[in-house]
Amino acid sequence: VMRAAALGLLEVDRETHRVNPDAHLSVPAAAKLLVRLFAILKPPSGGVSCLQKPVPGFLSNAEAVRLAQGCGLITEREGPGVSGPAFLRALDRERALVEEGGAR
Repeated sequence: VMRAAALGLLEVDRETHRVNPDAHLSVPAAAKLLVRLFAILKPPSGGVSCLQKPVPGFLSNAEAVRLAQGCGLITEREGPGVSGPAFLRALDRERALVEEGGAR
């Protein structure tokens, strides 16, 4: 859990500095996780076409959602939270993009 938090793959509460892996996954949190995974996985071609530049170390919620939607990982239909099946579809899409080297 600590490694996932250190990689930025789990949201850390700013007030309590705690991680809750069982917490509700918000759209911005899911988007940040998915975009950070791109930065970690780096396809063989060196990038993903839907990300025009390297992923910055800090992403605002709006920027993360914009990038994740631009890559087709999450949709605008997602409600306040991302369901398990929707998140698994996003991970599958991300895996496909990485394997293709980012070609759409």
